[in-house]
Amino acid sequence: MGESIDLELRFAAEDLYIVDGITLEQTARRTGIALPTLKRWSAEEGWKEKQAEYRKTLSDIRRKKIELRKGFLERALTSGDPQQAYVFARLEDIAARSERNETSPAMGVSREINTPADAVAALSDALEMRLNAMLTQPEGLNLKAVQEVEKTMALIEKMKSKYTESGVEEEKTSRILDKETIRAIREQIL
Repeated sequence: MGESIDLELRFAAEDLYIVDGITLEQTARRTGIALPTLKRWSAEEGWKEKQAEYRKTLSDIRRKKIELRKGFLERALTSGDPQQAYVFARLEDIAARSERNETSPAMGVSREINTPADAVAALSDALEMRLNAMLTQPEGLNLKAVQEVEKTMALIEKMKSKYTESGVEEEKTSRILDKETIRAIREQIL
């Protein structure tokens, strides 16, 4: 019989296919599980049907959220009640934040980093998410957090000048990050 695969890895593969919506081929590359194994699991456990159900559920939720917002807007306009207007304004604020989060890279989502320029882009995205979180929740803002952002910005600028096309000393021959850069990236992200 074939080798045993960790149950957690199997669940992760299923989530990648169903929730993240990636193909079985992409799932195989990300998890290291053989494509025939993934195809067998998918057929046995109805992954395609689960994925369709998941997508329909997400669509229903989005539609119902819009209907809810519409209902509060209509009540606020009809009644003139400031509480209804406040509820509608808060819902709009939440919706706007959600839309911003959906268009920016999500935390925890693995990103393929093959070149130093990819690392610079990933670190820039991580810093942008951190800044957005700090600005939307200013009560958690403190001097240490601001100093960490400042250090990260300096690191990004240094890396941009060294590794991106706009940089003066672009390294075209090497696609490998040096150990110091990897350590600095890990420190800033973690």
